[in-house]
Amino acid sequence: MEEIREETIVKAIQEIAAMKPEEFDGLVKKIEEEQPDLMNYLKEIDDEIDYDDWGFMFYNSILIWFSFAQGEKTIGLVSREMIEEGLEANFQLMEELRQSEDLGSAIEELFKHYPQRFLLNYVANALVSDPIIQEKNKLSIFVYLKTLIDLFDQSEGEIP
Repeated sequence: MEEIREETIVKAIQEIAAMKPEEFDGLVKKIEEEQPDLMNYLKEIDDEIDYDDWGFMFYNSILIWFSFAQGEKTIGLVSREMIEEGLEANFQLMEELRQSEDLGSAIEELFKHYPQRFLLNYVANALVSDPIIQEKNKLSIFVYLKTLIDLFDQSEGEIP
């Protein structure tokens, strides 16, 4: 998939912010139809983390989907299995980064070569700068949102 540019992310944020509640509900319904496993997964973890943390994850999941939807290519269907495999791979990556001798350089290298660096950078900055998100949940939220970006970036295809 083509790289989501910073302008696209800003435009997506502005469009979502300008939506009336019924328009936002319609957007969520569209995503539920196109990505049922993703939305079911999100609803299931609602009980596992604080409401504000879940709200951050939910909003940013919508924003990520909406940003990809602005592109010329169709987002392929993301399955539950893909989500679980992606999460496992990304938690392993985070553990490897954590054990790196130079964590700063390792993270910088990750961002430099990441195919959706603007989107990942937005997510990381939003997460770090949000004073409400509980520190204990930040890594899990980052891994989930990075996994979502990975899956949308790698998927291309027809939505049923």
